[in-house]
Amino acid sequence: MNAALERRLATSHVVVCVGSGGVGKTTTSSILAMHGALQGRKVLVMTVDPARRLANALGLEQLDEHIQRIDLSELGYTGPGELHATMLDMKRAMDDIVERFAPPESRAAILENRFYAAFSTGLSGAQELSASERLYQEASTGHWDLIVLDTPPTVNALDFLDAPLRFHDALDSAALGWVMEAGGVAARRGGGLLNMGTQLFTRVLGRFTGAEFFEELSRFLMHFSVLFEGFRDRTRATAELFSDERTAFVIVTSPDPMTVVEALYFRGRLRELNVSLAGLVVNRVRSSLGSVLPEREFVTDELMKTEGADMAGRPLVDRLSDKLLRNAREWNVLAARDHRVCSELVNEVRPAPVVQMPLYDTEVHSLEGLNAMRRALFDAAKVG
Repeated sequence: MNAALERRLATSHVVVCVGSGGVGKTTTSSILAMHGALQGRKVLVMTVDPARRLANALGLEQLDEHIQRIDLSELGYTGPGELHATMLDMKRAMDDIVERFAPPESRAAILENRFYAAFSTGLSGAQELSASERLYQEASTGHWDLIVLDTPPTVNALDFLDAPLRFHDALDSAALGWVMEAGGVAARRGGGLLNMGTQLFTRVLGRFTGAEFFEELSRFLMHFSVLFEGFRDRTRATAELFSDERTAFVIVTSPDPMTVVEALYFRGRLRELNVSLAGLVVNRVRSSLGSVLPEREFVTDELMKTEGADMAGRPLVDRLSDKLLRNAREWNVLAARDHRVCSELVNEVRPAPVVQMPLYDTEVHSLEGLNAMRRALFDAAKVG
């Protein structure tokens, strides 16, 4: 299974990691990107995660919208591969869109408008739209052999996939055209040019918002509309990028039943969108402590050898031994469940591979730790 995932990644230009929050998706994205770089490719790993976990995973103090090169020489690597990282700044990404596509006479009017400020940072779907635009921009440069994208948690990741097409449909909607017509004429104070329905709309909205508010909204819509045609083309192209044969998705989950349900839901959505699944990575899989646990007397004897145990007394150490053995039995139950879940996932996502990653006792905050996990991912035993 690991070899199948590795082969699929080797032929991909874009890899999108998706999944629930808290399942190790950012770490997995970093691992896949590092693996590509160590295989001699020029790789960019991007995140839209506002928690900034990618910087921690790569051992960086900070990460922003600027592309930073990660020094792999500390791993002893001297090959041609390169690893770069960046984090999406939503406001900066939207500003870039305006600066690149708006006519000079409209740029300042858009960037200084207070509705634009709210649109670029707080509108539902704006983050996903910005991320998809940045992904398309980087993928179109021809500069990268591989781009690995770490997306927000599952619900937002679904929005990320749908945002280009939803925005494309919105730009074509009759309702938007009506609002723009109403706002544009209201701003010009030319109510006589409107039909009766639009005049009524303008008067009613003006009562609730005030004329100044509505006029500023209309100016924003009129100036921003110059970008619509370009947005239509770009969102359509981004949707095509998602379904391209060189774009692959990796679902990241944990063996927890709730996150597995979300992962399978997302698998269904990927099928509906006709995009390619490179594999499913199950993080934090517990390993059994063994089918035969020691007797309490043996555990107590071993604990009594530790410094200070004689001061506690054997009865107290016996109770500690009971707790340790109870925890061990509960751990084994969870480990059996984890491996059963992994086996069931094989059938659910076939023919895509399912790969297990063990549960580690610490978070990764260095390239060395990340590289150790990378080796575990691609050297781990097959599942199914």
